[in-house]
Amino acid sequence: MAKEIQRTCKRCNTVWYLPIKAARERMPSRMLRTGIRMQAAGAEMSFGAKAKAGGAAQLANLEAKIERVRRNSTCPNCGSSAFTEKKVKV
Repeated sequence: MAKEIQRTCKRCNTVWYLPIKAARERMPSRMLRTGIRMQAAGAEMSFGAKAKAGGAAQLANLEAKIERVRRNSTCPNCGSSAFTEKKVKV
């Protein structure tokens, strides 16, 4: 059973490997991103420290996921998002 995905950049032919789980992770929907940002802004306006911390934590988790997905979906050498991929056994 394949454990990793081998990606090859179409622009510079750089080869890199990702775990299957990381390669299949998708960008959160626009609705989810907007909702969490609105919730965090509302929590920031509230008087409760617990609400502020919860909103900030959700927003930080969302931003970390967005960055992780962007990093995994582009070539580490040239930044191109055009690549081929195949499953490989490790």
